[in-house]
Amino acid sequence: MIRTQFALIASLSFAALAPAAPSFAQSGRPPAEYVNEQPRYSANQLDNLVGPIALYPDALLAQVLVASTFPDQVQEAARYVRANGTAGIDEQSWDVSVKAVAHYASALNTMDDKSDWTATLGRAYANQSSEVMAAVQRMRAMAAQQGNLVSTPQQQVVNEGSNYVIVPAQPRVIYVPVYDPVIIYTRPVFGVGFSSRYWSWGIGFPIGGWLSYDLDWRGRSVYYNGWSDAYYEYGGGWRARSRPFIQITNVYVHPQYRTVYVNRDVYRRPVDYRNVDRYSGVHRDTYFDNRRDSPRDGRGNDRARPEIREPDRKAFPREDRPVATPDGYRNGGGRERGGENTPTPPRQDPPRSPRPDVNTPAPRRYEPRARDMSVSPDERRAPQPRPEQPRAEQPRPEQPRPEPPRNEPQRRERE
Repeated sequence: MIRTQFALIASLSFAALAPAAPSFAQSGRPPAEYVNEQPRYSANQLDNLVGPIALYPDALLAQVLVASTFPDQVQEAARYVRANGTAGIDEQSWDVSVKAVAHYASALNTMDDKSDWTATLGRAYANQSSEVMAAVQRMRAMAAQQGNLVSTPQQQVVNEGSNYVIVPAQPRVIYVPVYDPVIIYTRPVFGVGFSSRYWSWGIGFPIGGWLSYDLDWRGRSVYYNGWSDAYYEYGGGWRARSRPFIQITNVYVHPQYRTVYVNRDVYRRPVDYRNVDRYSGVHRDTYFDNRRDSPRDGRGNDRARPEIREPDRKAFPREDRPVATPDGYRNGGGRERGGENTPTPPRQDPPRSPRPDVNTPAPRRYEPRARDMSVSPDERRAPQPRPEQPRAEQPRPEQPRPEPPRNEPQRRERE
């Protein structure tokens, strides 16, 4: 009995000492401080964000949206794949979505090369997931209006009401399109079996068990299907065609993945929105740089430290300067930490030593010129005529005497 009581007390003490898991990781909701800090993107900004990937197949697009909330893992995965290929991806400690994207080099390299765009997309999806998916459907509708979204031997386009579903057309291979977002959504350029600088298919990638996520367009969310029979008829039944060739492992198909987790810490990652503005978008008059939510050093790069240098303050008006706080968050207005209503103190010059430095030259004194008081002020103001200078006489050049003609004989007078 005593041993049982002792074991019960010890177990309760260990449970009290164990750290509690974050509540937002279990509920799937971000804490209030994250929501208040993260600004919401407009519809045009979301269109520009999803434009380069809106025409991806749904299964791959679902992996990209979730993996964008892990931008650091995406960069690590890109370095690993460049060095080792796809071998050993399943043994890595990345999120399951990052592992899935790592099997498709073209999508992985796009996310790695545009790291600021990837982090911005992750911020948008973590805070506005339904609006991001609505933006994807807007871009697909624009491409369909231009005739650039049709079924081909590489893809199958299925219309489900007002939603466009893109699925693989072949059971073993999936194709990742590479296209120019500005051209594809604004004018017709696509043709079956046609490849140009505006659109290309590239090579086909294998379909594997890692495509365990998909898009629910009615619910506007990413869901886990796990290659279940209940989803075989969804999207034209492409999973039913591919299932006989899929080897299921618990690396990607597991009950623990039924809840799709999103990395909320992507809000804390610094982003240079000027790099995002450099990427082509269908709305050319839409920019991200007006947010300026992270400090930059003298070269225009983001820094993880919260303080802001004096040269960076010159880029902002006095009432709009960001203020760094000890916890890393920023509020607007004022030079100090008081916020918008705190007046900005006047700038004070550093105190100088009363004894000047020996190497500093002495200041030059102003000495007024002496005036001629014998001339009245009116005479000084009147213009004085210039004295005429005598002109020196120039000597005239001597005229040469004419010489007698040489061809005529000279006559001599008779004596």
